[in-house]
Amino acid sequence: MIKTGNEYREDLKGLKTNVYMKGEKVENNRATSICYLTADFLLRKKQKVQALVGRYEDEFVQHQGRWPFWQREIIVEALLDLGEPR
Repeated sequence: MIKTGNEYREDLKGLKTNVYMKGEKVENNRATSICYLTADFLLRKKQKVQALVGRYEDEFVQHQGRWPFWQREIIVEALLDLGEPR
């Protein structure tokens, strides 16, 4: 069974993230950007600390002077098991 974002969040504790935005590209009323991220967290049920490395690939569309998300893809490059909390 695949967990939804909310179901997965319920099992997380102490989520810490760092995000670095590489830049953006704008063409007419569309824009794209790539953000790199790292996150570390505790899985409560398993009592395991994990770290995640990945990136967001975002697309925006200009609408009424704003740039809301049109699409966001989250790509996980690595998920590391760091063991039990100390």
